[in-house]
Amino acid sequence: MNEINYNNIDTNDFLLKIKNAFKNELDEISYRNFIEPIRIINIYNRVATLGSTEFVKQGWDNSTYYIDFIKHSWEITGGFIQAEIEIIPDIPVPKINLGNSSQSSLPPNNDGLLRNIKLNPKYVFDTWVSSSTNMIQKAMAIRVSENLGDDQFNPFFIYGTSGVGKTHLMQAIGNQAIQNNPNITIKYITAEDFANAYSKALNINTFSKDNSALDAFKNEIRNIDLLLIDDIQFIEDKTGFQEEFFNTFNAIRDHGGQIVITSDKQAAELKGLPERLSSRFQDGYSSWVDKPDEQTRIVILQNKAKEKEIIIPDDAIFKIAASIDTNVRELESVFNNVAAYALINQEITVELVENVLKKLKKNVSKIITISDIQKSVADYNDITMSDIISSKRDKNIVLPRQIAMYLSRKLTNSSLPQIGKAFGGKDHTTVMHGIKKIEEQFKKDSDLKRTVDIIEKSLIKD
Repeated sequence: MNEINYNNIDTNDFLLKIKNAFKNELDEISYRNFIEPIRIINIYNRVATLGSTEFVKQGWDNSTYYIDFIKHSWEITGGFIQAEIEIIPDIPVPKINLGNSSQSSLPPNNDGLLRNIKLNPKYVFDTWVSSSTNMIQKAMAIRVSENLGDDQFNPFFIYGTSGVGKTHLMQAIGNQAIQNNPNITIKYITAEDFANAYSKALNINTFSKDNSALDAFKNEIRNIDLLLIDDIQFIEDKTGFQEEFFNTFNAIRDHGGQIVITSDKQAAELKGLPERLSSRFQDGYSSWVDKPDEQTRIVILQNKAKEKEIIIPDDAIFKIAASIDTNVRELESVFNNVAAYALINQEITVELVENVLKKLKKNVSKIITISDIQKSVADYNDITMSDIISSKRDKNIVLPRQIAMYLSRKLTNSSLPQIGKAFGGKDHTTVMHGIKKIEEQFKKDSDLKRTVDIIEKSLIKD
């Protein structure tokens, strides 16, 4: 086989073939969001420099697109070409076409209002790796999938920080429910999708001067067996959408349907919600998903390597698992970048992993832990770490403890239960009370605000 001159490849033809290869593999929404907008800048030394937006780059960083690109490049050229994405600000951010935008009529089945996002077939219970703190969450999710509409678990409210697997667990419920009963009706959407579709229905009504669009929207969303709604925090402080979702929520539960919700914070922490909606969210079962411990991270990486049929030595996997302790999404992003080297027959070593980590984290800010915060607050107030995590009610200890809780919530990805555990096993409601106390005092005590700012700046600079 003749050696390929990578620098003389017809870039436009190459990109067209790459896009077609992705189009044959991906669903329409993923293709239009993350593949269609890319441009090709050049190909040099087996690296294709692609131009696109920050949105698209994030999509690639959190997926297997880099690996898939190498595979497709081999199929097209007979050689391996890696992809790098440069952000080009003037490329329009991709927008999902919700269908016929005519203001006088609706498309068949109202597809133009609520886009139908397909469940990811890989998001099943078998591929959701449970850590010691998340075993009960998986068990409860399985129970929900087998007993849709059970009042004890309706709604099933999944919360946790970004990237810990909430969407995976939610979609696993949907995939299992379909397997149990292929005839059930399921709708998986984001809270933003819900709000956009509702707004579109209202706008169509305004121009058509009838309620057909709004009635069609309500009929579609309220008459399903299982509603999976992601990122409910989007409707914080959005009064109109809250009212419509409240009515949707009641309608689905009233006819025996099941609602599953994900959020980056627990229901009681969502701001700007009316009490009746907040209480609805807390009626069923709240499931807190924690970030994976190190052993779980190792298993996740081993499973990913097996899935991709890539050999990565244990010491390299251990290095990734020990270095990335934030969430599953970042863990998989590092894995994808390391795995790309395996596809071009480069040996995966601990040194290579360290280079990848250095490259990916060169602009990442310092990671601040709860322990760092507790020590800084204790030192500033001339008390001990033991005082901070104790149950002492002395005034000179209670206030610093509340400050430490406030900063732990602000500067870390820890949930309220995690913070409570770090403060001597306190209940999450105690943590929430302490945080609210500090926020309230800020409004009338400028000296306290300056003190907290000083401690925060010292933590960030250290």
